[in-house]
Amino acid sequence: MVERSAEEDKGIIVDEARILATIERALEARRNKEGLFIQAVVPPERDFIELAKKYGEEIGSEVFVLHALFFLSTTIYADDSTRLLKRVAKPQQFRHYAWIFQPEKVHEYSNSEVVWAAKQLIKPGYNVRALADWQHNASVIVEKYDGDLRNFFAEHDNDAPKILKALVGPARKKDWEGFRRFGPKLGRLFLQWVQQYGLADLKNTEEIGVPVDFQVARLIIQTGGIHLSEPTHKGVLQEKILTLALAKLCQQNKLSPQLVSETLWLIGNRCCNNYAHHLCPLACRCDRLISRSPFDESGFFDPADVGRERNRGGKIAEKKRKQLIEAGQTEMPLFNSQEFPS
Repeated sequence: MVERSAEEDKGIIVDEARILATIERALEARRNKEGLFIQAVVPPERDFIELAKKYGEEIGSEVFVLHALFFLSTTIYADDSTRLLKRVAKPQQFRHYAWIFQPEKVHEYSNSEVVWAAKQLIKPGYNVRALADWQHNASVIVEKYDGDLRNFFAEHDNDAPKILKALVGPARKKDWEGFRRFGPKLGRLFLQWVQQYGLADLKNTEEIGVPVDFQVARLIIQTGGIHLSEPTHKGVLQEKILTLALAKLCQQNKLSPQLVSETLWLIGNRCCNNYAHHLCPLACRCDRLISRSPFDESGFFDPADVGRERNRGGKIAEKKRKQLIEAGQTEMPLFNSQEFPS
C-alpha cells in the first residue's frame, strides 16, 4: 500500500512498503553474497582509515585517525568520493602532508599554507571551498577542546544526536564560531564512520538515521519507493523526505542505519555507476537509471531523466552480462532487469 506523504501536494509520493522491500532485498543479497557481493566489497573509506590508524600508531597519537577523518569528511561532497578517498590513501603522499590532519600543527600555519597543502593531497574540485575553513576547524579543536575532538563528543555526552546538532550548527550563519562545513548529510556520515570503525564510543547512533546522498536517493526512486511528478530539489527529497523515511523504517524494523546506508550506497556506486545491472540484486525491481546531469547542474532529481538505462546504458549492461556468460562465469548470479514487478 502506498503511503502518501505530506509532500504529495508537491508531486511527491512515498511508498514506505516499497522502500522497505528494496532495503530488505539489498541486505539479503549482501548476506547471501549474491551478484555484486559474491566477493567482499570494501567500502572506499576503509583504506584511508587504516592508513591513518597506522600513521597515528607510529607517531604515538590515539586521536590522529579521528582528526584525519573529521577534516577529510568536510570535503566529501560534489565529488566522486571513491576517487577522492583513493587519492588521499596513497601512503607516500599521505605521509608528506599528514600534518594537515593534526590540529595543533595546522594552528601554527597561515590559512593560505594550509589550503595549499590540503589541495596537494586532496586535489579537490568544487569542494575546494571546504578548505577555506580547515584552519578554523583546527583552531576550534585546539582552543576549545584542548586539541582532542573526543572532548567535543564528551561535551555532548557522547550522544550522537546531540553531537550531530552541535556539529552542523545553525544553517547558513555567517562567522559561526563552531565547526564549519558539516551539513546534515556529512555530519551523519562522519558519525556513522566514527562508530563503525571504533574511533569513539558514541551512544544512540542509530537515532541519527541514514546519510542520504545521490546514490541512495536514486536507488529509492529507481525502485519505486519515491514517485516524482516533476523535477525535485535534492534538499527536499534527501533531507526532508528520505532521511526521515529511512530513519523511521530502520527504527521500526530494527535495521542498522549504517548497514542500510553502506549497502545501498555500494549498489549505486558499483552497479548503477558502471551499468552493471547483471550484478545488481535490485535489477528486477528497477525500471530506470537516473543520471547525475540534472543533479550536478542544478541539484534536481528529474523523473524524466531515464535515458541512460533505455539507450546506451542498457546496451553496455547487456554486453557485460554476455561477456560473463561467455567466459563461463555462470556460477555468479546474473540479474535481469527486463521485468519490473508492479
